[in-house]
Amino acid sequence: MQRWKKRAWTTSLISASVLLIIAAVLMGTVRLVDLLAPRYRQDIANRVTEAIEQPVQVGRIGMSWRKLRPTVDLDDVVVLDPDNGLPVFKVREIHVPFSWTALFRGRFEPAEVVLKEMAVTLEWRGDGSLGVQGIE
Repeated sequence: MQRWKKRAWTTSLISASVLLIIAAVLMGTVRLVDLLAPRYRQDIANRVTEAIEQPVQVGRIGMSWRKLRPTVDLDDVVVLDPDNGLPVFKVREIHVPFSWTALFRGRFEPAEVVLKEMAVTLEWRGDGSLGVQGIE
């Protein structure tokens, strides 16, 4: 009976150690990406500009942990009017946490997108509808 207890205790310690090492590697990886992220700020702004067909500026980019998920953080994001270059859409913070299940499958799929302190400029259009100024 003592042998069984010793084996269970050893297995528990090894399992806990492995989980601790995996957590440390994951946290270290996110921290490393956080240090390298500012290099890709303009690339991300360019990709978003192409995707929405509107000029986009990104003030800061980083990585963090939110709800136990690795998260891309964008600060001071501004969408500009392509005609006059004036801001039509501003977001102070955007947080994009990634889905663990997608990450384990090798895909970068956001679990959600959180916008904080958003400001838009609205306008009445010729047909009487209300829309975001500078965005068709």
